[in-house]
Amino acid sequence: MEQLTLRPEYDDATKILKEIRKKVVENEERNCAPYATKSSQSKGRKKPEDDNLTDNRTDFARDRDRIIYSSAFFKLSGKTQVFMSPRNPLISNRMTHVIQVAQIAKSIARAINANEDLTEAIALGHDLGHPPFGHSGEKMLSEKCEQAGLGKFKHNVHSLRVIDVIEKNGKGLNLCWEVREGILCHDGEVRQGELTPCIDRVKKNVEDYEKEDYQKPASTLEGCIVKICDKIAYAGKDIEDAIEAGLISRSDIPKECSDVLGDTNRKIIDTLVKDIIVNFERSRTEFVNKHGREPEKHEVKIMLSPKVRKAMDDLIFDFNYKRIYLSDENLRYTRQTRAIVSGLFDAFLSELHELRIKSTEKKIFDFDPENKKSPEVQTRIFQTLLKFNLKELEEFKKKLEEDFSESMLVGIFPEKERNSIKESLNAYKLGEIKNITKNEIENAKLKILKDNIEKGPHPISSVLSFLKGKTDEYLLSVNCAEITRDYIASLTDELAISIFEKLHIPQSIV
Repeated sequence: MEQLTLRPEYDDATKILKEIRKKVVENEERNCAPYATKSSQSKGRKKPEDDNLTDNRTDFARDRDRIIYSSAFFKLSGKTQVFMSPRNPLISNRMTHVIQVAQIAKSIARAINANEDLTEAIALGHDLGHPPFGHSGEKMLSEKCEQAGLGKFKHNVHSLRVIDVIEKNGKGLNLCWEVREGILCHDGEVRQGELTPCIDRVKKNVEDYEKEDYQKPASTLEGCIVKICDKIAYAGKDIEDAIEAGLISRSDIPKECSDVLGDTNRKIIDTLVKDIIVNFERSRTEFVNKHGREPEKHEVKIMLSPKVRKAMDDLIFDFNYKRIYLSDENLRYTRQTRAIVSGLFDAFLSELHELRIKSTEKKIFDFDPENKKSPEVQTRIFQTLLKFNLKELEEFKKKLEEDFSESMLVGIFPEKERNSIKESLNAYKLGEIKNITKNEIENAKLKILKDNIEKGPHPISSVLSFLKGKTDEYLLSVNCAEITRDYIASLTDELAISIFEKLHIPQSIV
């Protein structure tokens, strides 16, 4: 990551900042309990960075700031939490939700001496990969991804992709391992009233986690805190939003739930947070009395009392689902948003599939079958592949991977060139020919994409507007369906609606 240069007139600045950095790290070590995760214990970042000893923040605090200033975070203010209501600021959006998760999680972390910076970073980043239109948008995008051969779309998995691959035009944010793992493992839908850091399935690379890995609690206490706070943050707030939207009244809240938790968001959060803190301290004290030492991270747990846990689950999974998430009004909204996401996916994918070279530049080579002169095999394969569109390139690449043969390659050349190319291929082994072809497919793909991107400017209704400025590394790592998925997931609600209208609704020209 780029480091700031200190202004020369401050000759003592480096010394001062190093001393401050030392104090910050010492404060973290002193304030965090043995079961907390300290930045000095981090497994590090995917890409090494120069140690910045003059930074006044810990590594986890730097990650928090990178998240807050990311494009994906800014867009959260335009994405649905449960209700799409851009004209009513009292209705939650995705950004207000993550801020509330962060506030609740930090309160718990502070009370039990966990790492506040790590907790806040995980909380603020946990929904960066959420698509527009809330969970209905996610469900439809998942269906389209499956149809396109990408597998299911999961917003927690895509959040990791956003911070690793998509942000900063394909460079990623390069966050610490613990932040990335906490974001991946945050899923708050799992019915768990007791969470213990899961250290028995930790993998070196967070991106290698399978579904059975990331559905379990994170390996840090801070990740476990965020996981349960995701539920705490929406349990009562969704009710307040539904009351504001006129779907329910406060008296509709089941008495068996309100008697335990309260009947307002403030009371519900207060009850749940205090229950977690008290239970944690009781458990920690029992451990200390028994073992004569503070517990390590795998020996602590975040938990709700059975009565409180049951009240929260009944409120969310019985009352909220039936009266709010599956209400007639919300189901109508779901049908509408599904149509938008499906229409955008098909339009963007079709646009990408049809892309072909636009350049009118002189041919890379001139082939003359009469005098038997020809350029290098790689160049001839590349030039021929440039006649394909992206869909044809992807299909050819798939055939090559399934059952490659020399005749398959020769078949893409004009008939008058086939004998010559056969002769040229005699100098290579079949495996070498396959590798050359794979490389030239990637070169042709990159050439086609960059050629079309550079012919801009492109309207926001074109997927090419999303690709402008993206690194070659990103462009080479994705296929057309993956680009489509990444673009749709990045859209805000209103932008998705606007693009859909331009693409699918006739516009008057008079």
